[in-house]
Amino acid sequence: PEPAADLGTEEESDVKFERQYAKQRDSKPEWKKLLADYQNLNSLLKKLAAVSGRNMAFSAVTSLSMSEHPDAAYGASPEITVDGKSFKEVDWFKLVDSEIDLVTRVTNAEIARVRKELARLLEATEQWSKEMKDRHAEQSKARARAMLARMASLETGAKQLGNDFLALEKFVNLNYQAFEKLLKTHDRLMPATPCHQFYMAKLRNQAWIRNDFSDVFVTLSECHSLLRQDESGERKEAEKEDFVRNTRKYWVPVEYVSAVKHAILQHLPVFRMWEGGGDSQLVNSVYFDNRQMQLYHGRMDKTPGAIALRLRWYGLDLKVIYVERKTHLDSWTGNVSVKERFALDENLVVPFLNGSYTVAEYADDMRRRGKRDADIEAACKLFTQVARIIESKQLGPTVRTQYMRTAFQIPFDPTVRISLDTNLAMIREDCCGYAGGITSRWRRDELEPIAASEHTHFPHAIMEIKLQGDVENPPYWLKTLLESGMCTEVYKFSKFIHGSAVLLTELVAAAPYWIDDISIRDSVNASAPTPANMAKLEVIGEGVKRSKHPAPGSDDVNLMGSSAAGGDEGAEHPLLGKMRPQRGAVNGKEQTDFLGIGGAKKSKTPPQNDCCGLFPVQVGTMPRKVPVRVEPKTFFANERTFLAWLHMSVTLGSISSALSVFAEGNSGHGAAVQIMSLLMTLVAALFVSYSMTTFYTRRLAIRRREDAGLEGATMPLLLGGTLVLALLGVLITNVISTGDTPVPPPAPAPH
Repeated sequence: PEPAADLGTEEESDVKFERQYAKQRDSKPEWKKLLADYQNLNSLLKKLAAVSGRNMAFSAVTSLSMSEHPDAAYGASPEITVDGKSFKEVDWFKLVDSEIDLVTRVTNAEIARVRKELARLLEATEQWSKEMKDRHAEQSKARARAMLARMASLETGAKQLGNDFLALEKFVNLNYQAFEKLLKTHDRLMPATPCHQFYMAKLRNQAWIRNDFSDVFVTLSECHSLLRQDESGERKEAEKEDFVRNTRKYWVPVEYVSAVKHAILQHLPVFRMWEGGGDSQLVNSVYFDNRQMQLYHGRMDKTPGAIALRLRWYGLDLKVIYVERKTHLDSWTGNVSVKERFALDENLVVPFLNGSYTVAEYADDMRRRGKRDADIEAACKLFTQVARIIESKQLGPTVRTQYMRTAFQIPFDPTVRISLDTNLAMIREDCCGYAGGITSRWRRDELEPIAASEHTHFPHAIMEIKLQGDVENPPYWLKTLLESGMCTEVYKFSKFIHGSAVLLTELVAAAPYWIDDISIRDSVNASAPTPANMAKLEVIGEGVKRSKHPAPGSDDVNLMGSSAAGGDEGAEHPLLGKMRPQRGAVNGKEQTDFLGIGGAKKSKTPPQNDCCGLFPVQVGTMPRKVPVRVEPKTFFANERTFLAWLHMSVTLGSISSALSVFAEGNSGHGAAVQIMSLLMTLVAALFVSYSMTTFYTRRLAIRRREDAGLEGATMPLLLGGTLVLALLGVLITNVISTGDTPVPPPAPAPH
């Protein structure tokens, strides 16, 4: 049985949800008879629970010669009277089934209506577009006004159908939440007959949850594109294979994904290069690194020239594999990060990785396909460079990312490009070892089971916005979307870095700053390493976890053969450690909540003191890395700060010298002033020492692109306090010396 405090919390949550559910139902009068009757089902459930016993059990055996009641499985279940009739637990389940069937019928009918009206709208829009492009049609103001009126009517109809679809999604989510809440409440109140897991599996198998209705957005996109009269750009092979990007990334909660898609497609069409009805395509990327995670740390530190190397393919067909290299360059140098790639047939990937497929053979293959000499030369150059990097750095498959990508872009027009990645998962791929030694498989076998500690699911969608030119000034509609609260920017978020940090914790020396966000904590903990893998971690210095690096070829870090299914339930991932509720901090690190969802769990760990926040307690967590933008002006700012401290030191030294010069000789007042002068000199020397130390420390931190060591609050407070004490001493000395000064005798009267 759960603790009483937890039961009280659950009951309060039930009451709160019932109130919110009723409010949502009343806000849509047309939903009153269509939404699941949560209030009635919850009331009946509590009445059944009131007359049931928590320790009710069924017989473990049966007899084939005994006559059983048709409802024998629930024969021992509690029974109440409703409207003068007997009502048992089995009747409650039948009511739940009937409510699920009702929601299914309503959803299917609404989807059919939306699709039917969309088909008519698309036909009308195509006719309008055809008439607009007809050069032989009459050109008059009356016709222009009529065409504009038709366009406005069609655009209004498209927006209304999009809003109807979003309303239907909200309707589905409300019912889904209601059913899940009811089933959880049932298992809590009547634990002898648990049903949550069974019914949730049944719910997820319903057509209104399982099916993909994104074809609605594809049709809406076509309608809006025709109304905008989008013109496709010119396809450029060179641009597609080697292009410059300026990108910002955002987290989008799942509940806002459809709304974000609807907002974007009104201005950009869905960009599809495949056949099918959906708006998204499966994308797989296998990233390469070595046992020292050299590429990971280079990308984490944003070192100029740091690269990411991956093999990417689209859809379920592995005919073509793209070998891609991303290179980070500092923008202040006039360069922008670049992505380059060339294509390989899937059967040539292993020969390329182990070096048996040469660049000369690749060039011959490209010539046979009719490629241009310039394209062949560029591809062969990249081919050679990538092969050399794999060999010199001993790279091998490390992490795979998998997601469904929806792209929004006017075809072959790179001015504004947006991609939305959903169902993001990361999988360990370090089972193949060094690429040069691969002879058969270069990726994990999809048919093999994956342990819980070898994969992680990211709970949010990732939106990437790529602008050509000034990314600081996006179009007005895009700025409105970014300020709508449906998406949150996460600076320099990387799927590769996140997956490596969560799944290869024993190999990395630092974790990204977003790992402490509340909204992803559960997904990270779900991938906690197995006890066997945890044994490979050792703590060095300030809580930095590093692996006991195995010898090359050793299978010590290979979890493929592990019998463990994953981390223990409720286990804390070593990246996160224990939750500490005070001041919103976790392990001495300020805990973030990018999406504003709240919900931090209470900790059973007592708080630790940190001396008023001046000297934080160091606990055993991995250091966090925040991308630091380093430009020449950053070094100049450090120098200006150093000179400002020196200016203050010179001022204090000048005051000290003046006091020393004007002090009276052997008098008591003069001695006191001399002491104050020496004290001011000491303070000036402390200022110089602190400024020199801080300048050197910050210079090293800037060169290493570290976010630590750039802020200091303790020493300025101590130096400021020392200066205040010195000035108070001067003031007190002057007051005392003024009181002790003898009054001169009066001058004699003149004769």
